[in-house]
Amino acid sequence: MIHGRECYRRNSDLVCWNFYKNMLYIIVQFWFGAFSVFSGQPLYEPYLYQMFNFTNTAISIFYYAWFDYEFEKKVFMERPELYQKGIKNENFSNFRFFTWISTAWFQALVVFVCCMYAPVQGSTDDDGITKSYNVIAGGQNCFAACIIIANFVILNMSNTWTSWNLILIAG
Repeated sequence: MIHGRECYRRNSDLVCWNFYKNMLYIIVQFWFGAFSVFSGQPLYEPYLYQMFNFTNTAISIFYYAWFDYEFEKKVFMERPELYQKGIKNENFSNFRFFTWISTAWFQALVVFVCCMYAPVQGSTDDDGITKSYNVIAGGQNCFAACIIIANFVILNMSNTWTSWNLILIAG
């Protein structure tokens, strides 16, 4: 029963987090489309774009889904009310799913604004030439911010802290 309850919790977190991180990553491009007047200009490097799920976010969530425990095993035996989480469907309700999605929309807006508008635009260099913001550099900043935020969310969800957990997420 312990395994079933924890499997339900971790799998529901895994599904919600996967939708969240993909929405976070893609909605930044949506905001960039509005920024670039929907010109079709890509924000991310195509190779980075294709490898986002596999290379940058897969290992940390796999480790979480396999090894995270909310409580020690003896606590489950002493407190049977902990099993109500699965019966009441608390981890995978419509409300919780849309909370993850709305969080992704908001965080994507924050990432986009911080990476595209925060650098000083219109400043001049020593020759008096007006500097313009580099879209490639801005896209890489957005890409890195999405990876960092998605992995910090896993750290925030984690109940079991080990050196492997921190190494895999930092890597």
